[in-house]
Amino acid sequence: MDETSAFSTEAFREFVCALFPPRKSDPASADSYRFPDPGVTFSELSLDIREKTGYSISVETLRGLYRGKNTNPTMNTLDALSRYFGVPVGDFHNTEHAQRDARQLRALVEHGRNARQAREQAQRLHELLQEDPDGELAVLLRGKGLDAETIAVLAEAVAEQIADDNDTDQES
Repeated sequence: MDETSAFSTEAFREFVCALFPPRKSDPASADSYRFPDPGVTFSELSLDIREKTGYSISVETLRGLYRGKNTNPTMNTLDALSRYFGVPVGDFHNTEHAQRDARQLRALVEHGRNARQAREQAQRLHELLQEDPDGELAVLLRGKGLDAETIAVLAEAVAEQIADDNDTDQES
């Protein structure tokens, strides 16, 4: 990376919006800056960066970087952002690289969101089967050819998968 290359506000926005997609009701054209506000406040982002990296970046600095009013962040700020977003420092100077890495980051975020939703649904299934083993869900499953023993095994397998997923999440 060329140490004198300019910070890319667009690259920074790509990463912020990859992790925190803009709210759907917030059209870019409504903002005088002509870009959407991210799905996180700059205060929340500042706190999250500090919690995950140990670096402190002020709300004003983050807002300025996002809106293009601050285009000369310190190396400490760049290092913190690099660690937080999991990308090389050079990506904040190269919009093409940032777009590529932001696409990957979006895919990871979406995968994580889908995994969380699947875990939540599996947890609910387990709870329903435990709360009322002869309830509507159990009757429905029996109607699909599953006997009571199979339903109990299914409930146990769901519980084990949830426990394994929770252990994996805690290790990450």
